[in-house]
Amino acid sequence: MAAPVPPPVLAAAVLRSRGIDAVIIGGTAEWLHTGVGMPRDLDLAPAPTPANLAALTDGLTALGASPDHVPTADVLARTDVRSVPTAYGPVDVLAGRGRDEHHLLTAQAHTVTVLGVGLSVASLGDVLRLRHIHGYRPTRVAVR
Repeated sequence: MAAPVPPPVLAAAVLRSRGIDAVIIGGTAEWLHTGVGMPRDLDLAPAPTPANLAALTDGLTALGASPDHVPTADVLARTDVRSVPTAYGPVDVLAGRGRDEHHLLTAQAHTVTVLGVGLSVASLGDVLRLRHIHGYRPTRVAVR
């Protein structure tokens, strides 16, 4: 029997199926590489184009986020990090990381197919680098 897909991964699949260009980073990316632990939220580094950020705001609403909690594309374009509560758990939009590193993260990313949707997942090296920068410890399996 296959292991259940964690809600943050399902959220990523929904957003990608809506055409949103974003690289998964953080604990969900680590889980997609190792299968260890259970991700609590979805961390995304979105492509910083106005059209993509507008699609992301619509996508967050599709994930069940209250319109009061969904920032506009203009706000995302000026924000570094915005956490949005959704029916799948928190989605942390790291728009600053998207502006600064989306092209670099994409170049090293892997595609992981979940429920028929190809997700762009940061390389394990990038995941560990970013977790270290932000003070998070990787899982024990990820560092073996």
